Amino acid sequence: DEIGFDLLVGGGLSSSPRFGKSLGLLVMEDQIKDVCIAILEIFRDYGNRSNRSRSRFKFLIDDWGIERFNKVLEDKLSEKPDKLDFKYPKYNYKDHIGTFEQKQAGYYYKGISVPCGRIYSDQIKGLAELSSNFGNGILKTTAMQNIIILNIPEKHLDDVDQGISKIRLSTVPSPIERGLVCCVGRDLCKYGLAHTKDWGTDILNKMNGLYIDDIKIHVTGCPHSCACHLIADIGLQGVLIKDKEEDIKEEGFEILVGGGLGENPTFGRRIKRVPVEEAKLLVQNLLNNYIKNRNNGESFKEFCSKYTEEEISNFMNYLPI
Repeated sequence: DEIGFDLLVGGGLSSSPRFGKSLGLLVMEDQIKDVCIAILEIFRDYGNRSNRSRSRFKFLIDDWGIERFNKVLEDKLSEKPDKLDFKYPKYNYKDHIGTFEQKQAGYYYKGISVPCGRIYSDQIKGLAELSSNFGNGILKTTAMQNIIILNIPEKHLDDVDQGISKIRLSTVPSPIERGLVCCVGRDLCKYGLAHTKDWGTDILNKMNGLYIDDIKIHVTGCPHSCACHLIADIGLQGVLIKDKEEDIKEEGFEILVGGGLGENPTFGRRIKRVPVEEAKLLVQNLLNNYIKNRNNGESFKEFCSKYTEEEISNFMNYLPI
């Protein structure tokens, strides 16, 4: 069988989020390079260069529309892709955490959870040694801030597990740890308004025992959405909140819920802005209400879609009985 791809353009997060729009074209593997070059050339030639804040591909798609863009793209291509009518399936999330057999017979890879994307020097040194001793010296990082050791012979799987445990990491994390992503935040980014990794660690410690199948909590320090909080089950965006009594600003989070990709992609709905300590309590209450009131097999995104922002806010204010 041949592999082909649906081609989407104009997506982006940050303060003006957009979902990518399908061009209805089936791009085969051998066409990918030429198609991508043509798209980049279109943006180079027609993108907005007079206003830096509008110099984004998604705004060109807004201005032109899909039909015009499609025509310009097809005129540039010597080999035109076939038409495609594709319906996206229900989102099937994969994060590579765990132990998996590779295509090469007798070899495996291990996906290792890095809590909040914060790794310490002894841990990265330990992973490098494990990869050198039992793999082929290659480590890969993932979009979920985790690490993969490749090319492990089957006979060394237990050795690698023992080594991972010694450096306080795991291939079988809790669901909360598994779905927690944090940008660098205020510690290292000039745009960060919250210490995301510290607060993410607090969330992990506070909620790690919750019995929940699959939940993605993404913590980002500002509207730029480096942690992709807009498409998480629960997104926390760093904000500054004025303390009325002391006339100072303290770190807080704007809470978004119900984001996700797949068949019916949605951006998270903004519920409320609160100080950090209150945000952690509200998220915990919401998750407990989800566990108590969800239908069998109902995802968090599906659960949230049944309720208004006010009803979700009410769930945050109390623990279920």
